[in-house]
Amino acid sequence: MTGLSGFLDRFVVLPMKEGTGYNIVTTAMIVVLLGLAAFLLLKSDFVRKKKPLSLLGDVAPYLVLGAAARSLEDACVYPCSWPAKILFITPGIWALVFLLFLGTSHFAPKRARLAGWLLAGANVAIVAARLKNLEGLMLVLGFFVLGFAAVTIIRQVLRMELPLATSLVLAAHVFDASSTLVAVKFYSYFEEHVVARAVMGIGGAPAFYLVKIAGMLLILVLSERAGFSERERAVLLAAILAVGLGPGLRNTMSLAMGA
Repeated sequence: MTGLSGFLDRFVVLPMKEGTGYNIVTTAMIVVLLGLAAFLLLKSDFVRKKKPLSLLGDVAPYLVLGAAARSLEDACVYPCSWPAKILFITPGIWALVFLLFLGTSHFAPKRARLAGWLLAGANVAIVAARLKNLEGLMLVLGFFVLGFAAVTIIRQVLRMELPLATSLVLAAHVFDASSTLVAVKFYSYFEEHVVARAVMGIGGAPAFYLVKIAGMLLILVLSERAGFSERERAVLLAAILAVGLGPGLRNTMSLAMGA
């Protein structure tokens, strides 16, 4: 037990406690948790007859909520000291948000989206009240517009047609790439994710920006040709949306607050 305890303390507890970023162990743990969440969502009655675009609309406010709460922890509006902060950092905040989504979608399915937007709006209002870095926010939006416009032109030239729901998920990842590029390149923020750090170690933040967008475009195109059922496709897109929109919004809101 001492060995296991020491392993968990070194690779799981200390990185969260000290905010030193993710490692292979914590990354694998998050992948497993995301897979479990996707499985539970797939088995949920709420998703049974959902079209992909509709499910994305239901999930979106909860992703905004989680990202806003996570950024408010960065700004120490929410508890930012150990151990209380474990509820407001990854994976704690996303586990809470996912359970909230499951609960509202099960007990009040017709009001789940509204409930999510009300909670998200309250947290985003706090973020907006603490806005300090308008320049950083504008840079993120600028790189997002440029990146998504470039991807759209490439898709047109290569005739890579995607449904609206899939295009929105792609846009979320372009936004995530843009927020990372601006935060790391122009404001010297630290990249927390293992794969992103590896790419940046080779070619810097601009390389990550290009690789992230190109890689996600390829993944989404292949997913459209994989023959998933409508329900499976809806859950897959929701999961891919979560790992793009959530971090992208957290990055942007933290940057905007100077946190």
